[in-house]
Amino acid sequence: MTPATDETAAQSKKGKLNTEKLRELPQEFRNLLSGGVAGMVAKSFVAPIDRIKILYQITATPFHLRHVPGVAYSIFQTEGLSALWKGNFATMIRVFPYSGIQ
Repeated sequence: MTPATDETAAQSKKGKLNTEKLRELPQEFRNLLSGGVAGMVAKSFVAPIDRIKILYQITATPFHLRHVPGVAYSIFQTEGLSALWKGNFATMIRVFPYSGIQ
């Protein structure tokens, strides 16, 4: 076997060990974990849209769907790409347990 093949085999074995360890966990804990992660992914996906929604809620500017891409671009230009996810960490802390128990 070549060194690359040995490394691939070791990674595959390590992945199987991690999967086996997860299967040993109680079903309730696995459900809590998978539900929590799924909720976090979903909320992170819509976080930029939520940020824009909140900006509209706190200003007197009337909402027009056609302006949403421009608002997103404006946030990107002035504050950077990560600003679209501003406040997302606090949401993750709230969403993980809620999604996990649903």
